[in-house]
Amino acid sequence: MKKRFVNLIISFLFLIVVANLWSGGKPETKAIRCDISISLNWDPGLPTWEGTIDGDIEGEFDINNIGANFDYPKPDPPEGERIWEFYWEEWVIETDEGTITSIQAGVWSFKTFKFLSNGPVVDATGKWEYLIGSTMYVSGVTTEFPVDPPTPLTGEGEMWID
Repeated sequence: MKKRFVNLIISFLFLIVVANLWSGGKPETKAIRCDISISLNWDPGLPTWEGTIDGDIEGEFDINNIGANFDYPKPDPPEGERIWEFYWEEWVIETDEGTITSIQAGVWSFKTFKFLSNGPVVDATGKWEYLIGSTMYVSGVTTEFPVDPPTPLTGEGEMWID
């Protein structure tokens, strides 16, 4: 009886290994880490922000505003007294090896000028295709805002994908 049980366990483990090999298994990957540099595009239309990315991913990106909400109790404070913005953005990263698209939800503080967002990688091509479904995180700080156009509004930060 004991021998049958051991054989059953060994057979089960063997099937798991074979099934994983047959399906290709999920490759072990380390988190992708990059530095970002952004600047506000004052021209009407998209993209809202433009930037460069350096690190495990090298390239340029556009950030397209999907929506923003200040979510203050009524009545809303005057624009100069707002302290944060909740936002939704589409990030499109272009590299020599392919593209990465992520939908981000985040918050931007108008007191500290720090921003933080995260969201799924919803599309990718080329070398980056395996990232679809991963989570992309972004954090950083901008220069002071609000400013009058065309005063440059820039930021620095980091992006990582797990």
